[in-house]
Amino acid sequence: MIQQHVVFATRCRSWLVIFFTVSIALIGATPGKAVGANIAVPGDYATIQEAIDAASDGDSIDVAAGTYVPTTTIRVDKEVTLLGAGSDSTTIDVGNYNAWGIYNTADNVQFSGFTIQGDAASNQQYPVKV
Repeated sequence: MIQQHVVFATRCRSWLVIFFTVSIALIGATPGKAVGANIAVPGDYATIQEAIDAASDGDSIDVAAGTYVPTTTIRVDKEVTLLGAGSDSTTIDVGNYNAWGIYNTADNVQFSGFTIQGDAASNQQYPVKV
């Protein structure tokens, strides 16, 4: 009789382990916002645009403190998160050319922790176009 209880308990434990393993796998596979890689500027890529070009939907691009002066429009065409080190320490200066500073064409883009400066409006453009 004791042996039957041990066998039953062992089988139950095995089924519980399988149940929880499958449950965790399914939770991780539920549809929704993708959780992607963290990309560092300037650590992984020298420019914000290079990081965006290399990114996939769901990736986070972490931009270190500093002033970034792009030579062309920064084009955001993927669902990414762009995070500056803080608006008091991470600046994108878009006033050095005749174009939009940042041009977003993707949905679900998060953009925070930056100061955008420059005189793109004097060229009848905008610092940020969404």
